[in-house]
Amino acid sequence: MEANTDSESEASEEGSDDGFLDLGCQVNVNGTFNERLNNHISMLRDFCDGLAYQQQFQDHRMLEALERDGALFFRLVTSCLSRERRQNSRRGPMPATWEESTSRAMFYRTRPNQADQGT
Repeated sequence: MEANTDSESEASEEGSDDGFLDLGCQVNVNGTFNERLNNHISMLRDFCDGLAYQQQFQDHRMLEALERDGALFFRLVTSCLSRERRQNSRRGPMPATWEESTSRAMFYRTRPNQADQGT
């Protein structure tokens, strides 16, 4: 039994230096900024296509798992998009950098307003 423990720890040590973060899929953490970001974008687009396919099955268990396991990510997405809407709004005050509701999105650069993109 002790031999199995040693071989398991050796296997885990070998896999720990492969440059990938264990998220249930392979995410390269040693690539360049653009490689890493493009991998995330590609994975999210592929996953969104898969979610659109799931819709036809109306499986509430899938939806509940998505909402439960993705809660932290969805909070980040909501915060970033909220900051962007407020930044591009011509009404109301600009979002403050340290505002609690958008503090997660502090480093998210908002896209320009559609009307401002041609200038």
